[in-house]
Amino acid sequence: MHRLLLFPLLFSTLLGVALGAGESFPLLALTREAMEGMFWDMTVVNLGSQSFNGSLQGMGSPGAAGIGYNVNGEWEMLEAHIGYLKNVSNKRSCKFSVLGDQLNLYTSGEIKGGQEPEPIKVSIEGKKIIMLRIEPISYGGTQGACFAAPTLRRGMSADEKAVPYRIEVNGQRMPYDQFNAPTAVPLALPVKPGETVYSVKVINDTQQRKIQVTTSP
Repeated sequence: MHRLLLFPLLFSTLLGVALGAGESFPLLALTREAMEGMFWDMTVVNLGSQSFNGSLQGMGSPGAAGIGYNVNGEWEMLEAHIGYLKNVSNKRSCKFSVLGDQLNLYTSGEIKGGQEPEPIKVSIEGKKIIMLRIEPISYGGTQGACFAAPTLRRGMSADEKAVPYRIEVNGQRMPYDQFNAPTAVPLALPVKPGETVYSVKVINDTQQRKIQVTTSP
């Protein structure tokens, strides 16, 4: 079944090249270099209200799950959607990450079952070995967690390469799809009886295009 479903994916790749939209290729069509606690599936998967062709899924092992590919430094971008299979309990949670030549290129905020999938774009330009990882936060948190439709791209314009800023507040990802850093971030602070003093720490990592906000207590 996996081989039969590979042909429409490859046809879509060739069609994209013919239309002059740069080149794309399904990551699942490459030979895997290493794999632990994760499996690949070429069938259609449903994450939230959306459907995707092919996925890399965690198996629910106690530790982190990962799978590696040799892309030989020939691709510019990895695109995918991350999330859990439809109807997975919201008690299951994890983080997704992408490494290139053992360097961390991307780490998501906490992702829970029941959420809509999040799109990711990770620059892998010049990287030879990439590793896709799922780190459990809850017990068995990798089970049902997916990199859906992971795709390699190259020949992209500057606008296509642009990656939106990521904003996390106390470890939770905030919806944001702009390419420029925000000048302010709204915070929801709990109101308690009496007087409460909060401290706020903001890290604006311009290289990773990521803003982390932490409040205490």
